Amino acid sequence: SFIERFIRPVPALGSAKHGMALARLAVALEALISAGVSIIDGWQLAADASGSPALRRAVLSWKPGIQAGETPGEMVSRSSAFPELFANLYNTGEISGQLDDSLRRLHHYYEEESARLLRSFIRWFSLLVYLLIVVNFQSWLDPFIIITALPAALAGIIIFLFLTHTTLSVPALMGSIMCMGVATANSILIVSFAKERLAEHANAVEAAIESGVTRFRPVLMTALAMIIGMIPMALGMGDGGEQNAPLGRAVIGGLLCATVATLIFVPAVFSIFHGRRRAAQAVRQ
Repeated sequence: SFIERFIRPVPALGSAKHGMALARLAVALEALISAGVSIIDGWQLAADASGSPALRRAVLSWKPGIQAGETPGEMVSRSSAFPELFANLYNTGEISGQLDDSLRRLHHYYEEESARLLRSFIRWFSLLVYLLIVVNFQSWLDPFIIITALPAALAGIIIFLFLTHTTLSVPALMGSIMCMGVATANSILIVSFAKERLAEHANAVEAAIESGVTRFRPVLMTALAMIIGMIPMALGMGDGGEQNAPLGRAVIGGLLCATVATLIFVPAVFSIFHGRRRAAQAVRQ
């Protein structure tokens, strides 16, 4: 798909997404085999459950080889869609007769590895966002004011996941990335307008208040649109919906707190820092 082709080259994020697909495939295949589904049908159904078009295409291409008498382990070893570790561990389980144990180990490994990569991506993503805003505003102070909404977003994510008894999983981390992007965009709206008002009347407190009042509706509408859109996902509606429910819950919890911080805390921080800067400039003059 277009999304997979776009994400895959991104360092950490592409590897994490592929690892998530492999983890889903492994756990689905284990469940299907335990339920008595044949290994060939199990692979096709598990590839569909992985959510990865690349894995689905790879498994569909095995049909001629399977008909010729080759085993799935041999097909996995030759496929470029599966890492060497996955192929080796699968073949070990297939040969030893402990395939269910190998699949469980593959599921846990790729789930933990994907989570590690996403945590790393979030750290670098936050730094990259900050540096991009620095370039845009040509200032070190204003980007710092903008990202003061992000701790509230992270707190909201943790609180909401705790209240809904949801573990911190890979989908939850992906929801955190989405939430931080929306929270940052809303904070930019507030700070940009506050700077415009500050340039007109040179009063940081009035500029912050005017910005919060004027941008209240756009910020609230953006956040509500995302929150309402994520409610069906957070409720786990539809086939396999519970798998992506942590993503929706992370976005909802993060945006609830981030929106409050954007409308109240960010203007307050803006008025404090720019008020002190204006006072210092007045003393020097």
